[in-house]
This record gives sequence, structure tokens and C-alpha cells, in this order.
Amino acid sequence: MRRRPIIVEQTKQRMTNCLDIMEQVGRCEIKEMQRSCETLDPALPDSCRELSTHVKTVEALVISSHRVVAYTAVQFEDPKAAADLWREYMLFCEDALNCLRNAKEKFPYCAAVNAYDVTLDYWESAKERFHENSQDAEWQSKTPSTLSPGQSGKP
Repeated sequence: MRRRPIIVEQTKQRMTNCLDIMEQVGRCEIKEMQRSCETLDPALPDSCRELSTHVKTVEALVISSHRVVAYTAVQFEDPKAAADLWREYMLFCEDALNCLRNAKEKFPYCAAVNAYDVTLDYWESAKERFHENSQDAEWQSKTPSTLSPGQSGKP
């Protein structure tokens, strides 16, 4: 069953809007985690519990955003558009990693250590996909439009 082009475009737009919202929510959560890390006292047991709540929320957003970006990226025919999605996701992960690095240094026995490692894994996955899509876009730009994939251009 072939999907109609207009439906595909509407789906891409909805997914892109969803990603924008997830990024905004994620950045707010990162700011909340940073604020907690700066104001909480590592010597108090409740501080670790409170910080861990923010850390787990950011980690969940990193994971769920990765899934949405992966789904959305494969919907685009243009590999540059997919690479752009992965670049934006990488920037989001970098912001989370910076905050988590501070949190794990100040609260070494809280959830930030594991969340940092998980976020780093997702960032590395995104980096790989970004490079793959960027290479595909570069290849596509150098391939004459008269050739279809699989043709060498030789007579």
C-alpha cells in the first residue's frame, strides 16, 4: 500500500513539531536539573533523591527523543534533512551531558553517573547517524540526477 504524498508530508510536519516540543521540554528539564544541582547540598540525603528525580526525567527525554528523531529521520527522502535532525539531537544531548557532568561531580552517588553514561551512548549513536546521513547527502549532491541508484554512468 502506497501512502499518498500529502499524508507523508503532513506526518513529517507533525513529527517535526513534536520534536520541537520535546526539545523545549527537555531544555526546561535540563535547566531545572542544573538549578537543583547548584542549590542542593550533597551532604543531605533528600538532596540526592530530589536531584535524581530531575536526572531520571532528563534521561527519559534523551531516550524518547532519540526514538522520535530516528523515526522522523527515516521519513525524509533528503538525507541532509535527516542529518539536520540528528545534529539538533546531538546539541540537546551535549547540553544534557554538560549538566549531568556537573551533577555527577557534585553528587557522585546519585543517578547522574549512570544517566551520563546512557546519554553519552545516545549522543554517540546520533553522531554516527549524523555522519551517515551527511555522507549520503554529499554522495547525492555529487551524483548526476540522470542516474538512478545502482547505475554506474558507464555506457
